[in-house]
Amino acid sequence: MAENDEAQFAAKLAQLREGYIQRIRDELEQMNTLEKQARSRIRSGAGAPEAVLGEMRVIAHRLAGSAGTFGFSAMGGRARVLENQLDQVLSQPGDPGALWTEVRKSLSAVHEELRRDMAGAPPKTPLAEPARAVDTQRVARVAVVEDDPHVGEELLLTLEHFGFDVSLYTKPEAAQKAILTRPPDAIILDQHFDNTAQTGTGWIDSLGESLSPRPPLIFISSELDFDTLYQVAEVGGRGYYRKPVDIPQMVTRLEKLLPFRDQQAFRVLIVDDDQPLAEHFQLLLKGQGMAAETLSDPQQLLESLHRFRPDLVLMDLYMPGYSGVTLARLVRLQEEWRTLPIVYLSAETDLDRQLEAMDIGAEDFLTKPISDAHFVASVKVRARRARELNDLLRQDSMTGLLKHALIKEEMGHERMRARREKTPLSVVMLDIDHFKTVNDRYGHGTGDLVICALANLLRQRLRRTDRIGRYGGEEFMAVMPNCDPRQAWEVIDQVRQHFQAIPFASDQGEFFVTLSAGICATTLVAEEDKGDALLGGADQALYQAKSEGRNQVRLAEQGGTSPAA
Repeated sequence: MAENDEAQFAAKLAQLREGYIQRIRDELEQMNTLEKQARSRIRSGAGAPEAVLGEMRVIAHRLAGSAGTFGFSAMGGRARVLENQLDQVLSQPGDPGALWTEVRKSLSAVHEELRRDMAGAPPKTPLAEPARAVDTQRVARVAVVEDDPHVGEELLLTLEHFGFDVSLYTKPEAAQKAILTRPPDAIILDQHFDNTAQTGTGWIDSLGESLSPRPPLIFISSELDFDTLYQVAEVGGRGYYRKPVDIPQMVTRLEKLLPFRDQQAFRVLIVDDDQPLAEHFQLLLKGQGMAAETLSDPQQLLESLHRFRPDLVLMDLYMPGYSGVTLARLVRLQEEWRTLPIVYLSAETDLDRQLEAMDIGAEDFLTKPISDAHFVASVKVRARRARELNDLLRQDSMTGLLKHALIKEEMGHERMRARREKTPLSVVMLDIDHFKTVNDRYGHGTGDLVICALANLLRQRLRRTDRIGRYGGEEFMAVMPNCDPRQAWEVIDQVRQHFQAIPFASDQGEFFVTLSAGICATTLVAEEDKGDALLGGADQALYQAKSEGRNQVRLAEQGGTSPAA
């Protein structure tokens, strides 16, 4: 992260802390007023007023959970003691006796800790360092180390069709200097060079710690023996392909090794009435490249879920007028959100209560106060696990794209967003030409590789905001938000051109495949029409492309029928 960005991050944290200090002062003043009311009632013999004590407990609970995050750990500890004492008073109706004296002492101790902190140097808290931004939009850089220029050129050209930025080195010694100067995202190298006795694994070993961490390594060779495979595994190779290389199959492997290429930022919704604390957590997550929103009004929860569509919800257990457990149950009533991970974020320390709360509606529990570094790491782990599990449920097992029903669901969501934000939306239907012939002539295994190649190409060439699904068999669907039909046509036609240039290997030799596509957009259908009109228009345009000779992209005309582009 640049120096200026780090300074801005630190300044925002400092600003939040100043706002929190002012809130502490206001809440302690409120506590003093409530304590005087309670003391007056107790002295008069009327007993401890439950409502007043309840308000005091809410404030003490909130301070206990948030003070440590802003560097006031000692004060937070005193607030925790005060909270427990108030719990005891509330559980014993009548005159609290000597216990009330302890409550007053604890309240004074909270004040004293704040005065001590404010009189000295600002407390130092362990902050999570802002993450260096990972540009998921950038083109992945691949270094190819191959001394056979013909093999190297074929690798370079085909990988470029898939959207990679490829550097070819035909001399291992030249490759070493360039790679150490600017490490690539992945390295593809020959295991057996023709013009030197050095092997690919030996070349990697010669780099030693100079290339650390090592990017994913993929080896190619004309040999396929145990000793060679063992050497490749020993240096950490992540793939091994025998010549002639099935490059589309290699690309599928590269896709899995470079997850940032297809990784959207984790989305986290923070439901907490403690606004300064929620904003602090939000800032930390954004500093780590995540998308985070805060919500202090639980009545807006369902609306926020539909609009923001989080991977993970962090929910306070106790909020004025609302229970986090009940809110989790409410979310679970909606079929759409039954698998959405909910993690309670609360100052509750009683293990039995935590387990009871999780049994009723959530997956995990994070206890306040929590250090910045621990908070960020915990959220990352849980969001990643949630995304992985969700992908298993949502993605087609062969291509990793969205399943039929889910890509249609995404179209519906984007259609509503486009109407709300008054932005264009394009829907694309793509189909591999003469796919039955591919299966019949080259076998279903090869046909599967063709399908996966197109899936990978779509992931590489479309934007990260676009949604892509396998509609069925060799047919694909893409949903492109904020994209008018002409822009969509240009992108998809580029995909078509690159796809037809990809060589596929088979026992019968090299062959090529083409695709056809149809596009419809919100600007081409009536405003009142539903998503079915978009899908129908794209399907009609695809039919037109097929009937007019294939290997082309067609736009639907106004109303959904399809002319030539």
